[in-house]
Amino acid sequence: MRATRRIRAHAGSFLLLAVLTLTAAVAVTVVPRLTRAMTTDGLRQYVADQPAGARQLVLQQAGFRGFNAGPTDLPFDDPEAMRRRGPGRLPELRAAMPAQLERLVDGNWYHHGLPDASVTGADARFSLVAIDGVAQAAELVDGAWPAATAPPLGVTEDPSAPHFSRPAEIALSAAVAEALGLRVGSELLVSANGDVPVIVVGIFTPHDADDGIWQIWGNPLELTRIDDRPSLAGAVTSEAVIESLGRGSVREWRYRLAVERLDAAELDALINGIEQLRRQTAGELDLTQGVDLSLRQFAESHRAAGNLLAIIAAGVVAALAGLVGLAAAFAARRRQAEYALLRARGASRWNLLRRSLAETALVVAPTALLGAGIGLLLPGLPAGNPAPVAVLAVVLMLLPALFVLLAPATAGRGGLSRLAGSTARLAAETALLLVTGMATYLLLARGLDTGAGVDPLLAAVPVLLAAAAALLVLRLYPLPMRLAGAVAARRRGAVAFLGLARAGRAPVTAPLVVVVVAVATSIFCAALATGITEGRAHAARQQVPADILITGGRYAPDTADRLADLPGITGVAPLISLTDQRVYADGVHAELGTIDVLILDVDAYARVSGGVDDLPGVLREPRHEGRPVPALASASLAADLAGATAAEVALPVARQPIEVVGALAEFPLLDQAEGRFLVLPWAAAASGTRVPMVPTGFLLSGAVADPAALARAGDEGQQRFLDSQQIPDGGLTSPTQVTTRAQVDTRLAATGVNALVQFAFVAGAVGGALLALIAVAFAVLAGHRQRGELLSRLRTMGLSRGQARGLLTIEIAPLVVTAVLAGAVVGALLPRLLGPVLALRAVTGGVPVPVDPRPALLAGVAALAVAGLLLAWLVESVNNRRTRLGQALRLGEES
Repeated sequence: MRATRRIRAHAGSFLLLAVLTLTAAVAVTVVPRLTRAMTTDGLRQYVADQPAGARQLVLQQAGFRGFNAGPTDLPFDDPEAMRRRGPGRLPELRAAMPAQLERLVDGNWYHHGLPDASVTGADARFSLVAIDGVAQAAELVDGAWPAATAPPLGVTEDPSAPHFSRPAEIALSAAVAEALGLRVGSELLVSANGDVPVIVVGIFTPHDADDGIWQIWGNPLELTRIDDRPSLAGAVTSEAVIESLGRGSVREWRYRLAVERLDAAELDALINGIEQLRRQTAGELDLTQGVDLSLRQFAESHRAAGNLLAIIAAGVVAALAGLVGLAAAFAARRRQAEYALLRARGASRWNLLRRSLAETALVVAPTALLGAGIGLLLPGLPAGNPAPVAVLAVVLMLLPALFVLLAPATAGRGGLSRLAGSTARLAAETALLLVTGMATYLLLARGLDTGAGVDPLLAAVPVLLAAAAALLVLRLYPLPMRLAGAVAARRRGAVAFLGLARAGRAPVTAPLVVVVVAVATSIFCAALATGITEGRAHAARQQVPADILITGGRYAPDTADRLADLPGITGVAPLISLTDQRVYADGVHAELGTIDVLILDVDAYARVSGGVDDLPGVLREPRHEGRPVPALASASLAADLAGATAAEVALPVARQPIEVVGALAEFPLLDQAEGRFLVLPWAAAASGTRVPMVPTGFLLSGAVADPAALARAGDEGQQRFLDSQQIPDGGLTSPTQVTTRAQVDTRLAATGVNALVQFAFVAGAVGGALLALIAVAFAVLAGHRQRGELLSRLRTMGLSRGQARGLLTIEIAPLVVTAVLAGAVVGALLPRLLGPVLALRAVTGGVPVPVDPRPALLAGVAALAVAGLLLAWLVESVNNRRTRLGQALRLGEES
């Protein structure tokens, strides 16, 4: 009961402690839940956006021998026995998976086929495959499914070559049959260890073309082309036929993972489970790249996001801990006279400690439980355990008791700022500077600790740097204030002199350290948020340098004019993109490898991309006879060609001499990871060649309401090219793809960890700013008692209310502005200092993150400083009314 009465008597101090406890408990509970929920949603979305094959685990076994290729115990004529050896192993292999993988499987398929069988009688090669469950995944539109058994084997002169007494049966999809002009009854020859006749007995259409059952080599649902000719089609047959033809056949057991069951908290365990499965099956089966690659890519970006979260959380937690300490010290200072009186009456420090623990336990424990309950009610996924809340409650109960133990035995002046003595303070500050220097050097020297989920040193260094910068600034700050005070002493008026004199004594330190840490965290978040947004925009420009990119096969030259005539299109630039081209130095190709080549109409490219001022003017000049083609090269390729007297590149139309006129670190539309490329001007590359150059894509400026119209115009352009080359009609080389820069930017912004990163930036920027303002309020409260006594005396001498506000402004404004600016400088420099360690390319599509200060950032710093000053005036005004300045001098009351 006594503790309850004391809490009521000092309700203001305990209310402040309760609010901070509630805020910290809610944050400790809800942030991990939100983080797990956002990361899990991002992981599921990221994996769902991958091709179907990248959402599967594929166990592959190759090298089976056919019936006539040597001894074997495979029962070709027993379908049930073959089922046990093939699809019958699906549950067996699934049961052998690590538990974290097995529970995610929601579908499985078995395929057995010949990936590269040659076919005569149709302008294509067929990939023969037996698909378990194909009758349930597709609908016959004509004929029947192939028989489960193979035709009887006949006698041949070559015992190593299989021969059927009648044609083997196959089924084709309607799209493939139409493209090749085949129907039920069509007979073909398959060259697989000899010419084997096959007959089309069925034509089908899939129920779902995106079903994982069709994600195999030589997709049975469509006809692909290479070099403008039908190249590869899938034909469905029975496993008995595959076994009979089977030298070089491949078995696959495919398992699809349920995207909706993925959990970010189990990401590392899932990756380790895939590695464990690879080790278990090594020697018999190969685990091909599938979902494991997607998970590793996501894990890389998640690791970068986790380090950002750690830095932001460390800054916010440090600022919040500083505020809690200030609240405890403020409460202890208000009760300093009470504690001194109790000591004078014989109470020991242990008795005072018990009183403090009893009081704070009654406030902190229920408030922490309430905060944890609120955090559990907010959206999120279960994460962690209640230990952090319990630790938080214990620390918050012990902090006030610590200040009680440090309280002097007699009442006197106290503050929120100074340590017990100048020697102790100097030693503490020196130790902090040394620790900060060593930690920063160690982090930059060793880089990021990739063995741990979050590098604790990376999380600690920004806070240490902000605290060290705050102490240095506050140590140097009084000097200019004293000089300004000396100047003010020679002028009329006491307000400026007294304000600068008090500012020069720097009566507060701890609150301003919290201000610097909080502002540094806020500006760090704002700077990186701006930089990552600009980095993603740059990545989008690298992929699509104009408004629209059209890619496909090869287009008729008049396609550019057809595209330009479409409504909304303001410019068209043709391009030729070539991969795996050879480059020669002094006629020798050795050790130069293959490169990517991009051929552009430079003037048109400059128009549709918004202007390219950094391209050398020589690229726009006409090529004179005998002069090499001017070229821009990647830095590594330019270095390789620097010592050559002559260089050439092998283009499809001709082998062209080139002259490197500039080196580039990157260029749009080219793979930056490989880093070896050439950019050639269209006019110069085309001059002197007898064969016209054919575009493989176009860059467009403007906007079009119907992207399908662009795709149709592109497909028609491809078809006109095929007709001009007298290539038989059998479908397009590759359907035209239309990609807008806005689509790429949206896709990059929707990467798996983007929502988490954006949440962290917003929470860090807003939370840091709010904590900084609260610390400013503490800075005002710290000197309110002495300022109140001074104002009481000055008011009796005729000081007006406006002059009183001016005195507060002159005293507080330089300190607040200095602290805000110091925090802003530290926050703006942290991305530049830690950028090489943070691996931010993982969240920007692989491009660097610009970290230069932006005007909006400077405006935010100014707004924060103004808000701090307005809050200081408000807090001072409220305290002046509460304490009644006229009575402060007479009664000696504390604020």
